[in-house]
Amino acid sequence: AEPELDRFVESVARARRAADGLTGPTAAPSPAAVAELDASFGLERSLKREGEPRFCLTIEEAHAHAERLAELVGVTRVAMITRLSELEGFHVSQAARPSGAWSSSYGSGKSSTPQGAMVGAIMEETEKWAQERFVGQPRWSSYAALRDQVPALDPRALDLPYDSPYHEDLEIAWHECVDLLSAERIHVPLAAIACSFNAGHNNILFCARGSRVTFSTNGLASGFTLAEALVHGTCEYIERHAARLAELRVENPGTSRRETWPRRIELGSLPPSVARLVEGLQANGGQLELWDISSEVRVPTVYARLVQDQELARGWACHPNPALAAQMAVLEAGQTVVAAIAAGREDLIIKARSLGRHERANPLRGSALAYWKDPDAPTVALSELRGLVSNDAYAELDWIRQRLREAGLRRLVAVDLTQEAMRPARAVRVLIPGLETNNPYYTGPRAAAALLDDMLPWASPPREERR
Repeated sequence: AEPELDRFVESVARARRAADGLTGPTAAPSPAAVAELDASFGLERSLKREGEPRFCLTIEEAHAHAERLAELVGVTRVAMITRLSELEGFHVSQAARPSGAWSSSYGSGKSSTPQGAMVGAIMEETEKWAQERFVGQPRWSSYAALRDQVPALDPRALDLPYDSPYHEDLEIAWHECVDLLSAERIHVPLAAIACSFNAGHNNILFCARGSRVTFSTNGLASGFTLAEALVHGTCEYIERHAARLAELRVENPGTSRRETWPRRIELGSLPPSVARLVEGLQANGGQLELWDISSEVRVPTVYARLVQDQELARGWACHPNPALAAQMAVLEAGQTVVAAIAAGREDLIIKARSLGRHERANPLRGSALAYWKDPDAPTVALSELRGLVSNDAYAELDWIRQRLREAGLRRLVAVDLTQEAMRPARAVRVLIPGLETNNPYYTGPRAAAALLDDMLPWASPPREERR
């Protein structure tokens, strides 16, 4: 009936108007408060070596440390696997660590140099090793009791599975972390930052539907300074959010944003270092496209789609420097091809098949997949992606913090996972409550807001397009 339809439209419109508040900018604490918290956490300037656009050590220095770390964490074999494919111009390495607790016993590394690929693979296993050993300093309490005693993160702000056992009177373990946005210390559920076997009972990330705890490596990262590791972890979290929203936009034709975003990046606009990688991947019949999928968190995020032998391989990357985001996305797409051929990653596949808990299927409809093949899709030059080029990882982290605040995020929770034996390497985990994640049993408020577009088309361009 017409009155019922009117009420439904009104409820959707009100919900969408309320969702506008999600992305309103948040106030920053005083510079003095930020400086004090950063110093207490051990954050300081992290200058990169000359000629290194991303890292704070030269590749030779990093490789020397990585050889020691491989023995420390139990890596039994490091293999260069690029030549399993016909792709050219880059290198992929796999580090095997059979004693690891994760769904994959391999760490992967990709780079334009063999040493860089080996360092990447070993560092990936090092950060997972550090995560496995993190037990925190558990404080047992319910949220209802704890919130009146100390600053505490509302567990409902986390990516809890829809059937989580959580309720505010449930006694769970908490650990004190730092919030790099509000410049305060805050208690966070231990289950969100520790492996399930170290998180105690009443794990709020348990999903009855999946018959498991939904804990991943999202936000887990390493580096050779604390700031470098935090940049890597924070960028990965933002990348996963952007990828999720991009999928929702192209899956739902009602959204007007589909007309302007995602945007195909003009390959002719790539810097020489990235263009050479693209040429290598396309040398033997591969077809590669790059897309700007940067979300409302305006840190450059790039999606690479590589079709090789009629198979699709994908790569994503996020970084303040748009050229680095493009380079890393291209490398990850190439790594996906090679890793699938090597068949060493139990949790990574190109074709969806029944692998139970290791499944990474992407069940999009054909109409959504067709978007990425549309010759009339909007295009953009890489230089139009606004970012930051800096020789200081701390400056990059501070720039990212500003973008998070502008996007309406209130917290950037960080915990230092570094084990003394692994120094000077560092390992961290970050949480950004409010962003979408790769948890298949969770839909956050920003994803829900994106889905509203499909239910009620906009009468005028939404706010983010009018800017």
